[in-house]
Amino acid sequence: MNAPVSSGPCVVVAGGGTAGHIEPALALADAVMRMRPDARIVALGTARGLETKLVP
Repeated sequence: MNAPVSSGPCVVVAGGGTAGHIEPALALADAVMRMRPDARIVALGTARGLETKLVP
């Protein structure tokens, strides 16, 4: 599978299980997108943690 090519940075955020790990990752992703709208954000987490409900 070919991913779309972006000229911006690719940022990976990881956190899972509790909101204490997820909320900072979401805040970081939001800040990156405000500074670099062309950025690609990839979120990593668990299959059953709270991130399944909080991460868009």
